[in-house]
Amino acid sequence: MAEIDSLKNRILKESKDKAEAKEREAEAQVREMLKESEEKIQVILNDGKIKGEKEGDALKNRIISKAHMDYKNMILEAKQEALEKIFELVLQRIKEMNKEDYTHFLERLLIHNTETGTEEVILSKNDEEGIDAELLNKVNKELISQGKEGKLILKGYRDSISSGFILQRDGIEINCSPKSQLRLLRDNLEEELVDILFK
Repeated sequence: MAEIDSLKNRILKESKDKAEAKEREAEAQVREMLKESEEKIQVILNDGKIKGEKEGDALKNRIISKAHMDYKNMILEAKQEALEKIFELVLQRIKEMNKEDYTHFLERLLIHNTETGTEEVILSKNDEEGIDAELLNKVNKELISQGKEGKLILKGYRDSISSGFILQRDGIEINCSPKSQLRLLRDNLEEELVDILFK
């Protein structure tokens, strides 16, 4: 667990550093754009192409407003890139797990995503060895202790997911591939991660 916390902290620090660098770069670009805008406005005013201070101020405000909007868009893009990188790294770490850790990961996914305990488990072809009868018995016992039925059964394999499994009950399927689960997690944690990374 300490290793996972250390990994999480390292990934968050790397992402935060990259995001801050992107933000500094965006700020520098905005400053340069504002400087160029001021120079252009001055040239236009000096050439007599704009009559009166009112029109010059309006143009200046539009240019500054656009520069600020561009800056905000660059910051948003940097944040999205940082979040994408975090979730790519997490997915990569899951792929690199040893067999014992990965089996434990699948066990937790099963327990967390099972609603009634009567679902059918359809495995990814790549995880034929990840969930076996012994693990299913262990999960079913845990589900019973939670007041669920504890009658999960293996129901074949599916090529449509690269890893993990699908839980099926009454024609409804829950995609429990790591990629799908991370997508859901990202949707739920994105705001919190943005707060952590970009305080």
